[in-house]
Amino acid sequence: MKKIKTELTTWLKQIVQLKDEVEHRFSSLCNVQEKISLALKEGAGEEIKFSSHQTAKFQGEILNMKQENKKVSDQLQAGVDHITSIQVEVDRTLKKLDDEFGQSSGNQNAGQAPTRAKIQFRKLIFGSKRKKQNNNFMLSAFAS
Repeated sequence: MKKIKTELTTWLKQIVQLKDEVEHRFSSLCNVQEKISLALKEGAGEEIKFSSHQTAKFQGEILNMKQENKKVSDQLQAGVDHITSIQVEVDRTLKKLDDEFGQSSGNQNAGQAPTRAKIQFRKLIFGSKRKKQNNNFMLSAFAS
């Protein structure tokens, strides 16, 4: 669960970066759209001249890009909302596990020793058995 929580946090950071990039692209598209409108109004100077048809075509393309950008932004926000809800669920589950098993899962540092002695899973299930030493093994190793 802790690993999942860490991965969710990483995803959130990545989504925030992507959202920033999408916002930057949106503002760039708005700037381009303004420049096209300004060029049409001013007659586009001496270097570049746009016809009304070309301007409408560029405006349409930019509008399409802005709409796609908006869709991406909405999907990223949906991802943020979903990850946030999963994080809340993971936190609840960790709290529940902490309450049930009495382990301080969130507050315990990796370097600290747990308050209880660890019991190996195999010993818990099968009990502890002493291994018999095979003296013949030692003798056969030296005999060859």
